[in-house]
Amino acid sequence: MKINSRILLMGSLLLAISMSLVAQNSGDRQKRMEQYKNMKIAYFTENLELTPEEAEKFWPVYNKFNDQKDVLRRNRSMRHRNNSDDGKKLTEEEAEVVIDQLIETRQKELVLDVEFHKELKTILPATKIMNFYITEVKFREYMLKRLRQERGNSGSGGQGRSKGQAMN
Repeated sequence: MKINSRILLMGSLLLAISMSLVAQNSGDRQKRMEQYKNMKIAYFTENLELTPEEAEKFWPVYNKFNDQKDVLRRNRSMRHRNNSDDGKKLTEEEAEVVIDQLIETRQKELVLDVEFHKELKTILPATKIMNFYITEVKFREYMLKRLRQERGNSGSGGQGRSKGQAMN
């Protein structure tokens, strides 16, 4: 029964991913984000080896955490962009405010990470939590590699970039 549910889950995830790959060509950002989420679910499901009971508890907690973290990242990114891309020089006071906001956001992210970890400890054994953190890093590396390959193959200027410039 456990194997059948995993096979069914993986099959439906692969179907969703393949459908999302077709949708990516349309250039719609929302569809690309959906594809990314589906790929992430499939990758994590395969690597974490969650039981159906663990998965039922894990995914809502993870999704809530991830949504909250995304909001903090977007806010931090928007502030940085607003203060660096417009070409003006910041005064000392303005720079101090921006830096203080950056540190405050990082503190909020850390508090969120700690809360998430505490919740994970109620859902998963320590070995699976450790595997989760490792899987997060591996998934990021996988996606960066894939993005670099796509940029290199599309001829959109990605070939001449160094490793550090690929994601800036």
